[in-house]
Amino acid sequence: APSTTEAPVTTVAPSTTEAPVTTGAPSTTEAPVTTTTTTGKPVDADLVVRAAGSTGDERLEVRVNDDVVASLELTTAMADHAVDVPDGTSIDDVRVAFVNDAFREGYDRNVTVDRVVFDGVSYETEADSTYVVGSFRDNRCQAGRLKAETLHCNGHFRYGANSVSMDGELTVRARGYTGDERIDVHVGGDVVASIEVSAEPADYTVSVPTDATITDIKLVFANDAVMGDYDRNLFVDYVVHEGTQYQSEDSSTFIDGSFRGGACTSGNLMTEVLHCRGYFAYGQ
Repeated sequence: APSTTEAPVTTVAPSTTEAPVTTGAPSTTEAPVTTTTTTGKPVDADLVVRAAGSTGDERLEVRVNDDVVASLELTTAMADHAVDVPDGTSIDDVRVAFVNDAFREGYDRNVTVDRVVFDGVSYETEADSTYVVGSFRDNRCQAGRLKAETLHCNGHFRYGANSVSMDGELTVRARGYTGDERIDVHVGGDVVASIEVSAEPADYTVSVPTDATITDIKLVFANDAVMGDYDRNLFVDYVVHEGTQYQSEDSSTFIDGSFRGGACTSGNLMTEVLHCRGYFAYGQ
């Protein structure tokens, strides 16, 4: 039995355990908690993040080119958090990431970011130019220019004028052993879609960034669980990206989470089933 605890069935990224960070490589050391202010931007701060959590247990990471430069512990009160960033940073380099989403009955972590101020310029989160990953709409976590200031799933806000087009398309042929399994589609570390699969094989089509290549994409089995005779397992027959089909059993597919020899294993295993929380990565 590769999993020992029950994971909740959800159609969103919220879960009863902290989900992995979805916006780049985490720091190898704990980032310092920055000072919270309620009166505005301190003189020596490069960036101010105005934010609040729904429970008061939420945490944000400020990332510059995927490096964590600060960790912000939120309360339920909207407040300004001051952050110093490396010299030469532009607003296009900055991501404000929600990293500890969790959900259980009566408890739901969500983050609201009203705006950021960078070098004296205010950027509203609901502006057309803000790219959002992790807003829950139409029964799934979504990404795009959503004009939303709340993240319900692990994800991030990206500010500035740089455009991220979501005109790419990915089709996933999949099924679950129980019909409660969930796939999170990661592109370059970002969760761009969540798929709740049924017990019958079906095609699921999601939007991905236009410039994404197949090697940028991972299909993550996000809610593995075993309890008695109940055992979630994920089967992915193939994916189709930009008209090209990639078989999960192909020798070029890297797999993490196949149960073999009494343990969850990884490698180019030439299988289409994940028994453990893990992922398929194609064209590797």
